[in-house]
Amino acid sequence: MSRLSELDPARVHGFHNLPTQKSEEDHIREAAQAGGMSFDKILKFKKGFYVCDNADVPLGSEYVVHCVGWVKEWVKFKNRRPVDRKKYRVRLGEKAPDRDQLDEATDETWERDPRGVPQDPWTLAYLVPMEQAGGGDMHIFQASSFGARRAVEDLCLTWVRDTKRGNPIIKLQKGSWRSQTYGEILQPKFEIIGWHGGGKHLHEINIKPDDFGGDGGANQPIHDDIPF
Repeated sequence: MSRLSELDPARVHGFHNLPTQKSEEDHIREAAQAGGMSFDKILKFKKGFYVCDNADVPLGSEYVVHCVGWVKEWVKFKNRRPVDRKKYRVRLGEKAPDRDQLDEATDETWERDPRGVPQDPWTLAYLVPMEQAGGGDMHIFQASSFGARRAVEDLCLTWVRDTKRGNPIIKLQKGSWRSQTYGEILQPKFEIIGWHGGGKHLHEINIKPDDFGGDGGANQPIHDDIPF
């Protein structure tokens, strides 16, 4: 059984902890689960490879994807470190603003790379909970490049067409697309091989900043992906 499905909905109501009436059983359940759920492992697709905690993740690895937990996030960097982040829960209709609605919309104040090219301090990322098939660890897939974000969008669109099937079970694969400027660009590809927990996955998932290892893995610079 998915550990996500065992969470107490009262404890995962939203981004903020809200006052709730809890029974003795609720307190026992929370204590028992306190050490059993972790969002501190960030899964990324970098330069054609899947990586988690600086270790390669083989192609063909299987995950149960909790699309209902999809979060969009704008992260602002200074000196390649995150200094601000804004999260938006897709399931609640929270809309991520366009880039020009954030500060430093023009490049006069942007930092320069070694070639002197201005670097936008804001990066848009998608965050999606992925649980290793068979009840393994919970990872957060972080998509910051155009191709990775599109792969998340395609997967979530397939899921939402018939949520009664449950959460998609996917194999990690890789594909590519062609850029007029950069040529062939590798991107993640999520091959759906089945479905898990039909009708039981529509619980609310609370993804707080400290669920992502304190900084969401963002202390590992994500500007090394082409952000288009």
